[in-house]
Amino acid sequence: MPVTIIFFDLGDTLVTASMAGNPPRLSLQPLDMAVGLLERLSAEGRRLGIISNTGGESGEAVDEALEEAGLLRFFESALRIYSGDFPDLDPKPSPDLFEEARRRCGEDDRILFVGENPLERDAAREAGFEAREVVEI
Repeated sequence: MPVTIIFFDLGDTLVTASMAGNPPRLSLQPLDMAVGLLERLSAEGRRLGIISNTGGESGEAVDEALEEAGLLRFFESALRIYSGDFPDLDPKPSPDLFEEARRRCGEDDRILFVGENPLERDAAREAGFEAREVVEI
């Protein structure tokens, strides 16, 4: 069965993040491969999501930064899991956010998490995901 849903970490996986301006606002700069990769996966019919530690940033602020970076359009609303929206859950590498993401998927979905942090990939595997540093589909 092919992977049906791919969740990505944001920082250092798809984007570089910074705070800029007065007052400071989250800014995301896509990595060189990000747009082409997301376009290809979307064209293949993959459902795409995000699981990201966002500190005190709300999902609304992260979505706004993703929109400005031209990336928001690739990710389903229900599959965007930001730690700032779940203050009662422990951030990655705890499995809490992965378990929340898993609850939002179908029982038959084959799910992949892509992220640069090996501890986060291990937590994803604990929650029943496949996990890789890069997409090799």
